[in-house]
Amino acid sequence: MKQQIVTVGRAKQKRLTRTLMLSLCLATTPTATAGLNWDSVELHGDVIAGYFYDYALLPRTMGRERQMQLMRAVLGVSVDISPHWRFFGEYNFVNTEIYRDDDERTRHDWYRNLGVDLVYYGNTDAREAYFEYSSARDADTRWLAMIGRQFTPVGFHPDSLPYWSRIDAPHTTFLSNGLFTGINFVGESGYWRLDTFYFMGQDHPDRSYNYYGVEVDPQVKGNAYPGVAARLMYDRPVGRGRIRAHASGHFDKLGSAIGSLERGKHNDYRMGGGFEVRTPLPRWLFVDTLELGAEAMRFRTGLTADGVQGNTGQEDTYNIYRNGYHGTIALERGKWRLHYTYEQLDRADSQVFGKVAELDPKHPAMDEVETSHILGLSYAFTDTLTWRVVYRALDNPFPEISGIGTYQGKYHGEDKILSDLRWRF
Repeated sequence: MKQQIVTVGRAKQKRLTRTLMLSLCLATTPTATAGLNWDSVELHGDVIAGYFYDYALLPRTMGRERQMQLMRAVLGVSVDISPHWRFFGEYNFVNTEIYRDDDERTRHDWYRNLGVDLVYYGNTDAREAYFEYSSARDADTRWLAMIGRQFTPVGFHPDSLPYWSRIDAPHTTFLSNGLFTGINFVGESGYWRLDTFYFMGQDHPDRSYNYYGVEVDPQVKGNAYPGVAARLMYDRPVGRGRIRAHASGHFDKLGSAIGSLERGKHNDYRMGGGFEVRTPLPRWLFVDTLELGAEAMRFRTGLTADGVQGNTGQEDTYNIYRNGYHGTIALERGKWRLHYTYEQLDRADSQVFGKVAELDPKHPAMDEVETSHILGLSYAFTDTLTWRVVYRALDNPFPEISGIGTYQGKYHGEDKILSDLRWRF
């Protein structure tokens, strides 16, 4: 019943937010705002449609393991209000986020879910929506302040990655990225950029055990604990190639302040670094371009040991550390692109700690890892239209926690197949 109440309330909030966002977009168009002309407004969009087959959704899902979906339909606007001020807003009309529903067997967790979007939206379908103040619009050295809803500066920005969805993206990428409301102070000089982000709230609610207990959706609950994130990035074009690297960290809290595993304020720390190198190859080779990338992340979750948590036991305040890394290699020739990604991530999240290890930090389950092999092929019809097909082989040591069982008398695995078309303008 509580889940149904939250779901209904969430739907009402989304409808209200949809109305407010559309009104805001209309208010910032040249026809409704004095002092603006057509050159000051830029529209952009991102539409993804396709088919996926997820073996993890078997059995007894009435064919929903095979889905033809419009996976994303984002419309955005950028408005130059003055030489220093800019508004940037995005709205997703087709939300296919991952969320949990105890009454829906296809909505369990990251491993077993109909959701494909890498972003968790919470109680609004708005993506990024912020005002930006820049000390100088095109200067080589400048500072900026971005106020509003935006991605936490951990890792690379999702729009700059070659991964589009939960099915083809590394799990560490999903865990790293999230939308928050706050203010980001940015300094840029040459090829360097430093982000320092101060924000409120949470993004993915499934980071702590309370999501699987009584805290259905922290964004609806409105827990406004202040957090901070920072990222130092180096981004340099080199001829027809590119070099990018980052080091970043995110420090936040999840949940309420009652001292138990299912009802408690949990740590949410994310730290790591990564790089990408893109370089052209000699013309006599069959391949035109080589791209290499890698990222290593460390996640920490667990009940805090201070405040009202002081009367909890040592087991309840145990911090879980999850280390993960992934590497990608991509080969391009003409409009074709072939890529392969390998990922390894510690499987011991708060669910494993509570249900398998039974709060024993020395249990063998705490040392288990999950691995993924992701192979994809894509073809760029134009600069804005791309087709691709992806196969993902996932090895999850504890499928039973996610409600993944046997089909026709045998374990069917969690492999995933995806074919989609993406149009960006």
